[in-house]
Amino acid sequence: MATSYTTLLGFALPVTGELSGTWGTTVNDSITELVEDSIAAAATNSVAAGDWTLSTTGSGAVNQARCAILIPTGSPGVSRNIIAPSSSKAYIVVNQSNASVVVKGSATTGTTIAASKRALVAWDGSDFVTISTGDLEGPASSTDNAITRFDGTTGKLVQNSSVTVSDAGAVVAPQAGSIIPFYFDNQAAFPSANTYHGAVAHSHADGAMYFAHGGSWTRLLQDGGALGTPSSGTATNLTGLPLSTGVTGTLPVANGGTGNAFFSVSGPATSTKTYTFPNENMSVGFRNVPAVGTKTSPYTLATADVGKYVQVGTSGSITIPDETFAEGDVISIFNNTTGNITITCSITDAYIAGTDTDKATMTLATRGVATILFISSTRCVVSGNVT
Repeated sequence: MATSYTTLLGFALPVTGELSGTWGTTVNDSITELVEDSIAAAATNSVAAGDWTLSTTGSGAVNQARCAILIPTGSPGVSRNIIAPSSSKAYIVVNQSNASVVVKGSATTGTTIAASKRALVAWDGSDFVTISTGDLEGPASSTDNAITRFDGTTGKLVQNSSVTVSDAGAVVAPQAGSIIPFYFDNQAAFPSANTYHGAVAHSHADGAMYFAHGGSWTRLLQDGGALGTPSSGTATNLTGLPLSTGVTGTLPVANGGTGNAFFSVSGPATSTKTYTFPNENMSVGFRNVPAVGTKTSPYTLATADVGKYVQVGTSGSITIPDETFAEGDVISIFNNTTGNITITCSITDAYIAGTDTDKATMTLATRGVATILFISSTRCVVSGNVT
């Protein structure tokens, strides 16, 4: 039997005893050298004038199709094909031409390697496909959201063409509603807050962090992380708040209004909730009961008294008005006299807790405490030292 050859790469397969005394030439030329070519050899060819069909010189002989690396060169100005055998093989393609090349079989579509790019391609059973590129590629189209891409020529990360770069060198997110942080030399370079609603930006000039909302940029944090001064709203001393002890600064009032509300919490679009703190010197969370003051003459309770206690002194008395308070309102009364005082119940229904008798008046004992819980604007229940 004569020497045969492998199907894919054409390596010699000597028959036992066939090459006795003459094996050197066959082994060296048709096995060793061909193995080296398939692992490390490069085939170079100009594609300036046309496609490149890899040579497939007979089994046991050197050819281009067996090489590990393919290097197309020249300046065709148009895409060229590199036509390889339609069989299992991988190639490293280093495209040194000025146009794209397509590695393909004689009757397949193939895979494209751009000018000046590198790729590992392989036969997948029906065509050549790209396994890996030599560069980190950018977006597939100008509408993709990638911010940067790798430039294989310079070896640097560069801006994607679908986004905008400010003159300060900051990368700007390509779509409205992005939460990607921006970085600018100064606030004047910030993009429109309407376009980038909800985005966060950092200004190198003042070291502050800004937030886009309502058509403007509001400063959230000053340099060093302290709470910043907003672009609108009234000043509120933050000393003692659990955010950061000893920090002072300002927060905007709720919904851009005036008064003492200094933040709002928004849920679904149909349900915005605002938390308002009263204008009182107190610990957050009402760790004490604020005092209305001592009344030494007849006094009618008011909505400003809700959540507080009223102290009654000499000649004082209390009237509970009708249709004034809301469900859940609570007011306490302390009789700081040596005798009883009268509570006049002008409200439609008034009950002493635990009884079912509507009272027109009640008596609060000396040094006694009464707490009024409003069930509605026309009904209340009074508990404590009352009869």
